[in-house]
Amino acid sequence: MIRAPLLLLALAAAALAPAALAQQLAMKILVVESVDGFQDWLRTSAAAGTSGTYPPSLKEVPEGRQVHFPIVVTGLRPPATGVMELVADVEFVGPDGASRVMAKECCRFAIANQPDVRTVMLGPTVNTKLVATDAPGIYTVRATVTGGPEVLVASETFRFVGGTPPVVATPAPTVAPRLNMNPPARNPGDDSDKRDCLALPTPTEVIKCTERKR
Repeated sequence: MIRAPLLLLALAAAALAPAALAQQLAMKILVVESVDGFQDWLRTSAAAGTSGTYPPSLKEVPEGRQVHFPIVVTGLRPPATGVMELVADVEFVGPDGASRVMAKECCRFAIANQPDVRTVMLGPTVNTKLVATDAPGIYTVRATVTGGPEVLVASETFRFVGGTPPVVATPAPTVAPRLNMNPPARNPGDDSDKRDCLALPTPTEVIKCTERKR
């Protein structure tokens, strides 16, 4: 589901303003529709020494729209000489809380002999496109970045508003067996009760009694 775009996108910007120099180490993962638009905003923001939330960051994603998850680390203090290489693992979690994709060491950025670099965007940027068969609900993108002075963890969520809701089969109503209450079929022969005739005192009376009940 998650795959890397063809173009390697990375940005290192020196933040020159005093406020940016005091910036604390932090990492952010976003959900954006355009990597180019986000990169332009990041370049302008870093050059101006400003920070904030990227305006087009998405909270809802419709079916069929490709979205990207740029990872930005700010407040870096690279060494004057040598290399600092940041590496990210990205996990994509579905609405049911189950991990859908784990992209190990998918994105990175190396800073070599540039102590003034404060902000970087790791690349390549992972992306996804949800389709009708994907479950609607809240998805989570989680990133873990190592290689710097400490391990950084961040996550971002968005709601997938498309998708086909799962079909839940409706159980058939339980029908209790119906008891057959029709009267029993009559015996085709003579089935009248003649047992009371047997109580008569003489055979002649018994015979006459049975003849009357025919």
